[in-house]
Amino acid sequence: RLVSWTGPLAAPVRLYLGLIGGRDHLTVPRTSRLLTKDKAAARQGAQAVLAWPTQRIVLLHNSVLTQTPQAALQQAFKAFD
Repeated sequence: RLVSWTGPLAAPVRLYLGLIGGRDHLTVPRTSRLLTKDKAAARQGAQAVLAWPTQRIVLLHNSVLTQTPQAALQQAFKAFD
């Protein structure tokens, strides 16, 4: 679940995340999934990122994932399978 460092996400952020399909979880935005032409290259890049040691994921909209960040990345990158 995505939450802000300072509490619940602001309404505009929740709206934006709802539009891109990631309001309650880490995801590859719909726009990125639709505009990705070379899924094999995206998959290869995702595999490289998954090889990194991950303790937390800090997102642009003032959210941080600390519980099972590696599992969240794996789930998000399934978009390229």
